[in-house]
Amino acid sequence: MEYKFIKAWVEQSAPQIIGKGIWEVKVWREHLAIYFRNRKEFLHLSLDNINPLLFTTDSTTIPFQKDSKVEVFSTHLRHAIIKDIEIDRDDRIVTLSCQKVDIYNNIIEYHLIFEMIPRQINLILSRVENERESVIIDNWRYITFANNPYRQVIPGVVYQKPDFNKFVIEKERVEYPVKITDVFPKVADDYSSQSLNDLFSYYIHNKVLTIEFERYKQRLMNQIEVQIARKEKKIGKLEVELNESDKFEVYKKFGELLKYNIHLIRKGMKEVKVIDFFDVEYSPIVIPISDEVSPQENVGNYFKKYRKGLRGQELIAEQIEKTKEEVEELQSEIFDIEEIELIEYLNHTVRKSTKSTSIQKKRERFKRLTISPDWEILIGKTSRENDELTCRVAKPTDWWFHSRVFQGSHVVLRNYKKQEPNYELIMLCSRLAGYYSKAKNSSNVPVDYTQIRYVTKPHGSPPGYVIYKNQKTVFVTPMSLREAVAQINEDRER
Repeated sequence: MEYKFIKAWVEQSAPQIIGKGIWEVKVWREHLAIYFRNRKEFLHLSLDNINPLLFTTDSTTIPFQKDSKVEVFSTHLRHAIIKDIEIDRDDRIVTLSCQKVDIYNNIIEYHLIFEMIPRQINLILSRVENERESVIIDNWRYITFANNPYRQVIPGVVYQKPDFNKFVIEKERVEYPVKITDVFPKVADDYSSQSLNDLFSYYIHNKVLTIEFERYKQRLMNQIEVQIARKEKKIGKLEVELNESDKFEVYKKFGELLKYNIHLIRKGMKEVKVIDFFDVEYSPIVIPISDEVSPQENVGNYFKKYRKGLRGQELIAEQIEKTKEEVEELQSEIFDIEEIELIEYLNHTVRKSTKSTSIQKKRERFKRLTISPDWEILIGKTSRENDELTCRVAKPTDWWFHSRVFQGSHVVLRNYKKQEPNYELIMLCSRLAGYYSKAKNSSNVPVDYTQIRYVTKPHGSPPGYVIYKNQKTVFVTPMSLREAVAQINEDRER
């Protein structure tokens, strides 16, 4: 960030900050909060290497917590009064000058120094010894001569400013209202404000945290999709093995032929030639045998191999079914991840699954959205859930929605009073069906809808497959469940 914007913020915010008493210091990841005594408002410091910022806010979005990392900061600054806030004339370094009275009635002066130099971000608490020197008490990041030959930033040493040789201060003045693109050129937004404090707060809460949250969700979904691909590959291999059942029938055939021709087997023989009475032409066949065991044991060995092969086939079939269930569970996790709210992510309600980590959510069979006592929307998350929802839960008078052509979830509109849904309700369900399909990122998505009485599942068809008739088709722009909830709440308030 340019020097002029930080300087302008200091000039704007100084009257609101100077004179306030500090109560405690809390932290959440790379964000630090300095709470003022008897006030909801606090000073938010973003210590991120790319987005260093500071602003006052009363937002409770971020769940700041007490932590040992800032315990020293909190202990020394508690009951201190902010006497001044200034920015260094040579670089982006903001200093809060604080005073407090100790138990011996002595005045102690502190400097809380926020070095907002990109990729060298640091927060340093020092105690003022004289007009020229202050001794470091604690700091966010430790710097030693091993990684910086110019200075050390560790407790107990005299604070020394960074090297300013490469930094040039801009001389232009800030023009109001300030556009967010003026301060953060890479942000695609038209937000502007007369207050830099409001603009900084907007940027952190609506841009930085949201982008970080979306990346987190995408990372989780990518991890799960890799697992799904591996398991589907495993299923493919197992199905190939399952289809190779003919080789086990050969063992049974050899056993039967040897049993009826056991009189031809002599000790020391490694193979025996017999007539294949399973062949319509009764052609001769050579069967390998062991010369180390008796004829009866040779017959028994072939039947044993056959039974073992059958058991193996049963185990393979069980393994395929188990792996398919695991794939269904992982697909359900992706569905849940897509519905994670920002506040859940910020609160770190995290759970660990076998090989993935995602936000803890109460597991429900279907996604539900209650419209009114008369109507409720249910959404299947997996193929098996789609079957259960459409074929067991839904009643004949309910309405069924599904994206046309594209694979997707079954959306059922429960019709508790056996009424006709209005146009708005049909479009809402159709947009949800479009969102929970492979066409979620498209527009003008075709969605079919009909009553459940016209939806049937063919016998032996795979999970999630149904056929339907008497349908109507609408073209919609997909809408997420979160957006649908917001729209319904907005309609209720009108």
